[in-house]
Amino acid sequence: MKKTIKLYSVKVDKEIIKELTLIAYRYSKVKNYIYQNYGSINGLIYIDKPNNLRDEWVKSEFANQWKLSARYWKMALSEAFSNIKTTLSQTKTKIKDYIKRNIINKQEAHYIRYILKSDKNLYKILTNQQVEIKKEFNVDKNKLHKLLKRLYRKYNPKSLSKQYKTFMVDNAMYQVKNGLLEIASLTPRKRLKIKLTSNITKTKGNVRVVIDRYKNRIEIHYAINIKTKANNNSAIIGIDKGFKKLIATSNNRFYGENLSELLIKHSEKLNNKNKQRNKLNALKRKYIEKSKTNPKYTKKLKNLYKFNLSKQKYYNRKNTTKENITKYINQSINNFINHEKPKVVVMEDLTFVTKNKHKLPKKVNRWLSSWLKGYIQNRLEYKLSVNQTELVSVNPAYTSQICSNCQSFGKRRGERFYCKVCGGVDADYNASVNILNRFYDNEITLYTPYKKVKEILLLRMSDREKSRTVPSKT
Repeated sequence: MKKTIKLYSVKVDKEIIKELTLIAYRYSKVKNYIYQNYGSINGLIYIDKPNNLRDEWVKSEFANQWKLSARYWKMALSEAFSNIKTTLSQTKTKIKDYIKRNIINKQEAHYIRYILKSDKNLYKILTNQQVEIKKEFNVDKNKLHKLLKRLYRKYNPKSLSKQYKTFMVDNAMYQVKNGLLEIASLTPRKRLKIKLTSNITKTKGNVRVVIDRYKNRIEIHYAINIKTKANNNSAIIGIDKGFKKLIATSNNRFYGENLSELLIKHSEKLNNKNKQRNKLNALKRKYIEKSKTNPKYTKKLKNLYKFNLSKQKYYNRKNTTKENITKYINQSINNFINHEKPKVVVMEDLTFVTKNKHKLPKKVNRWLSSWLKGYIQNRLEYKLSVNQTELVSVNPAYTSQICSNCQSFGKRRGERFYCKVCGGVDADYNASVNILNRFYDNEITLYTPYKKVKEILLLRMSDREKSRTVPSKT
């Protein structure tokens, strides 16, 4: 499997940073043009053959407007279409999940899956053209075509490259030798030379250049192949991921119990710092006005920028805190894998559920907003893959609202779950056991609607109560 390696440069000359930033800006302009014009329905024509669009640009000299060498804008075009293809694949997956949950008629579900296999057919439906279907389907096609249009609009997000600080280069555009990076510049046949912190001799394939303007350095990201570890374990473990505890297991063990403290501390510190900077920014605006008539305020304004409103110091502290949190997350996941030794990990959706976020207190929303979005999911999936551990998702409906011992409905109060029959238990542990039980539940599948899940649980609870009240025959 693939692993991303990061290389760092020493402090780079400001003129080189300026030129690299200009390359990143123009590179992003190409990507944004592709996203805006081909990121939705129109992209279905070129998605498997982006070279057709590339050839059109060369022939019409349309590409000259980007003011980039051909290799740069072609790389930007290729990367943009690769991202569009990934987004389309995710959109199709979401549509398939929707029909699994909501369409009972197997013929209708089969027809939609058949359409999704062909980008050409999907394009014709989305653009109201006649579609030639070779197979026979006894379904209302007009109804299903309208449904497809609605679901495509709902699940197909628009991409946009907002941060002009990164770009890709291929093998011919750079060279790494004895810790020195030589990369193609905006001037033909001229390369920018950048010293790296490690004496690496060479890299393979395409690399990503990331510009850190606050530290005046760059990062080089490239992928290598690594071997996965043999897994001879047999344990099947349910886990619940949360804010207070990163991972709670069905074995009643917890990992990453200090995560919430780190996030709250980081969020509150950043919030207080931003309040101070807001006051200083108000003072800055005052000095700017007064400096127009009084020269002494020009010096005050200069000192304010230098000692109080330095963005470099502010972002350095912010990045240091972020690195500490990500380090803690990785250590916690490693401890979980090393101590539990799972063969299969059973869990709900890995992302935080924020449907009722607007009902939470403002302070809690701020803590959650400081979350490294998607980071935990990516790291957990990656580390489980390296250890050849299978990751299984189960239906999350009511796993935090029923007792793991007697399956009766109860209530969560803070960190405890209370059942009228069994008493109190740790809420995260209770949920992790329910998640593991759901793995063995043949009646409740991943796509069973939550209303149906509740009906099943209530029926089971009713049957258990009847079995307890019916007198035994002697």
